[in-house]
Amino acid sequence: LLPCTWSQGTPYYDQCPVYHGAPGETAGSQAMGGEAAAAAGATANAATEAQAAAAAVTSLKGDTVDRYIAIHTMKSGEYVSTVCAGMGLDFDAISGQISALNGITYFNGVQAGQKILIPTKSVPSGPYYRVMKHTLALGDTVYGLCSAYGIDLAANTDLLQRLNNKTNILTDLFYVGQTIYLPVYVAG
Repeated sequence: LLPCTWSQGTPYYDQCPVYHGAPGETAGSQAMGGEAAAAAGATANAATEAQAAAAAVTSLKGDTVDRYIAIHTMKSGEYVSTVCAGMGLDFDAISGQISALNGITYFNGVQAGQKILIPTKSVPSGPYYRVMKHTLALGDTVYGLCSAYGIDLAANTDLLQRLNNKTNILTDLFYVGQTIYLPVYVAG
């Protein structure tokens, strides 16, 4: 199932089932408006309005909590493995996920004061992300889903890309029926 009609290797974005444009932009108005979406997500007004709307939204219809991601600030002398052990987590079993979430490959290079994201199936203490699992439907946009959950798109672009295994969350294609993971911040 191809998401778009193709002509000489170029997609016609107005025929794509899922479009990633900025608010108010139609699918055919420009090819993938990534910078516009990021700029729109960065405005304080949009972020405040989205957060207020998300406070009233537990989840969109059909969405489920996939997992939680603890946000831990490393202290002097701490190791990621001991932090995991203190949370009751098997570091060896989740080290690959921790590496992918944080973009790190050398755990001994983690510095005091650095924030580390640690995946868990149970609600952690302190601040965390509740990762929502959403099945894309016709008309869904990354910006629209982030707005519905109060996610600041500009501030969370890297995390969205890592959760969804995308190089560029604003321009990479998504397909109807595909799963997207959305990180909802919880102050804890």
